[in-house]
Amino acid sequence: MSICNCLKSHRRWMVTISTCFVFAGVLAPMTVYGRLFIDIGSEIGTSAVQTGWIASVTWAMCHLAGPLPERMETYIGYRPVVIIGVSLTALSIFTSSYMNSFPGLLLFYGFGYGTSVNLVLHAATCVLFKYFRDSKSTLATGIAFSGSSAGTILLTVVYEKMVPLIGWRVMLRLTSLYCVIISIPCFFLTFKTDEGRKVSKDKRSMKRILQGNNKKITENSPDTSEAHFEELRPGHCIASDDVIQDEPVTNKANSTTWKKLLTDTLTWLFFFAVFLPAMAWSVFWINIVSFFESVNIKDLCILKLLTVQAVFELVGKLGVGFLAQLVPVIYVLICHNLLFLFVCIVLVFFPTYEVLLVASILIGTGRGTYNILPYSVATYVLPDDSSDKAVTIAMIALGLGFTFGTLPAGAIFDATGSYTYAFLVNTAWYAMGFVLLLFSTQVLYKKQTIVQTSQSHQPTLSHSV
Repeated sequence: MSICNCLKSHRRWMVTISTCFVFAGVLAPMTVYGRLFIDIGSEIGTSAVQTGWIASVTWAMCHLAGPLPERMETYIGYRPVVIIGVSLTALSIFTSSYMNSFPGLLLFYGFGYGTSVNLVLHAATCVLFKYFRDSKSTLATGIAFSGSSAGTILLTVVYEKMVPLIGWRVMLRLTSLYCVIISIPCFFLTFKTDEGRKVSKDKRSMKRILQGNNKKITENSPDTSEAHFEELRPGHCIASDDVIQDEPVTNKANSTTWKKLLTDTLTWLFFFAVFLPAMAWSVFWINIVSFFESVNIKDLCILKLLTVQAVFELVGKLGVGFLAQLVPVIYVLICHNLLFLFVCIVLVFFPTYEVLLVASILIGTGRGTYNILPYSVATYVLPDDSSDKAVTIAMIALGLGFTFGTLPAGAIFDATGSYTYAFLVNTAWYAMGFVLLLFSTQVLYKKQTIVQTSQSHQPTLSHSV
């Protein structure tokens, strides 16, 4: 087998590994913002609330801007969207280093960087689910997202050594260069599938049949079976290592699909099942250092706890991929919510260093899994022909959760000086997410039963000779 044929046969795994590097370039700088928290606040004179709000907006826009790339992908394809996203990510980080005020940082680092990352995140995630529609989809997504964890560990060490020497501004400029170097060489390979596609004569014939040109199907055309039609429906995922066929979807088709999704009970059950736990996770992402300080944990111990979280985040992203091959992803997410319901209760009553060390292992693992599970569950519970829109819905739910999740926690801390009641609120969010997912499984089961029943009563089509 030639090298070209070998690469083509393993294209989807090449896409996965390459996307891993892309995520290491664009997502990792978001997670190490906490190392710049004190430096930025002291130099430009922002309060802790303002400095933290910059990161909150970045995380929110990273998900809330989902409809923008979804529309762009329809017209220009996935790879161009990623190219634009990576370029704007580097430009936003670089420009942020010259800002001397809170509004400037909020605009370029918050809104600019967050929206740019969303372009990359949405397009790359959609491509992964185009290639993987089986149980390996979560594994592939876990491998891809593990790049952000590996990049976080690398940048944490670099920031710790370099920021005291060169300052946060120069560090941001070097970070923008890091983003370009890590991302650009890799995603040219990742999204090479957008070019050079040729449709065979048989496939062209089948497309004409699907568009309404009725032609007789003979026994000499085995490719023109009903099963093969499934591959050619616009927007449908493919299960093999074949090249992705990016068929433009008209506005009418898009609006019809969105109308169907937004009027479906299952869509809203899934949306709130992701949104509510995301509110709880925003506290673990943004307020965790403040929580450690509120229970009198020393700085050196805090650094160890944060390092443990970063390492086990990587473990969680890889581990959930293997677990999802054994158990349906929706059940993994149900167990996730149940586990962290109890973690929040333990943090309320036993905030000692030893307990926090064990909790940090679970937090890191859970943080890694929650980077992946909402997208996998979205494509699991929502229709196959709307995988791009399913990813968009998951992103919006996550974005809204990250936007509003820290508000009750911050208000409680300002009023009481403690996060005790904040974690009790988090317990409620996880509990409601747990219940909503249980309802989702019941609705999904009923839908599948109805579909199977209707298919069993359909008459069998016979081919003309």
